[in-house]
Amino acid sequence: MSFTRIVTHNDFDGIASGALCSAIHEVEEVAYTGPNTVTRQGFPVTEKDIVCDLPYPGECGLWFDHHAGNAEELKRRGKDLSAIPGRFAPEKSCARVIFEFYRDDYEFPEFYEETVREVDKHDSFGFESLEDWRRECPSRIINCSLKARFETKKAEEDYYTRLLFRMAESPLPDIAEENEVRTLYQQYLELEKKMLEMIAKSARFHARDTKHDYVIIDLTDLHRPFQVERNLAQLIYPNIRGVFLLQHLFESGVKTNNFMLSGSLTLKGEGKSSKDIGEIMRSLNIGDGHPGAGSGQIFCVTKPEFERKRNDLLDKVHAIWEGQ
Repeated sequence: MSFTRIVTHNDFDGIASGALCSAIHEVEEVAYTGPNTVTRQGFPVTEKDIVCDLPYPGECGLWFDHHAGNAEELKRRGKDLSAIPGRFAPEKSCARVIFEFYRDDYEFPEFYEETVREVDKHDSFGFESLEDWRRECPSRIINCSLKARFETKKAEEDYYTRLLFRMAESPLPDIAEENEVRTLYQQYLELEKKMLEMIAKSARFHARDTKHDYVIIDLTDLHRPFQVERNLAQLIYPNIRGVFLLQHLFESGVKTNNFMLSGSLTLKGEGKSSKDIGEIMRSLNIGDGHPGAGSGQIFCVTKPEFERKRNDLLDKVHAIWEGQ
């Protein structure tokens, strides 16, 4: 079967996954979305689409993913994973799933292995130290360039697509030297300074977290969207093992009563404990993820309902965290 479009997650792993699939299947049309949109069936997908790093949409030509919760949800619904074209595997990245699926049948360029290794590290937050995470290297430059601010959604996705096709044909060090990538990286570094200031103002510990094991960044008082990288919190609180971020959802720039909880393990928590952020989201029945990171959405009609659910949610998060 020939495929006409790649539908992939709008992050570094999703773009790398799309790059692999575009090279293998010679697909030129790419669309980007997030897992919650797919779960709500808010993004139309057909049997001509290759879906990467997202929940299974119910129909597609090929599906590649590595999130345990997505596989568990399919099993709960009685779906046979082996009957779905493509592959699910609990790897460090979706790019790794695709690379291993095709490596015996497709002659990859030599640099693909290094690209996938770097994507593994970023998507699983598998760094050896804070210094390793912050070190300026090609994969960091490219990953950060994706997080710069763009004037429009179209401008953002156009950049994603240019980068995707460059990753299909060139090694990361070459791409990281390109003017557009370097410019966006520098813009991100300026934005990062503002993020750190916001985290310092908005972060707190749960009242019952006497060990100060994780920090909560609560941005629900803001009336405009503000982009924050959760893991920057460990630069301010170097001993924490986890970070949770609360943000309102916005529709066409208007703040709603709905909100999102996302979380991640820090370098002190990653791989050194039984903590599992994705399992917390699944236990709360609000979303999904993998051990190192996850997110979910909570829907509220009124502001009092939001305040009640937010406080209740944080209490439940603490109880699950302590129980893991």
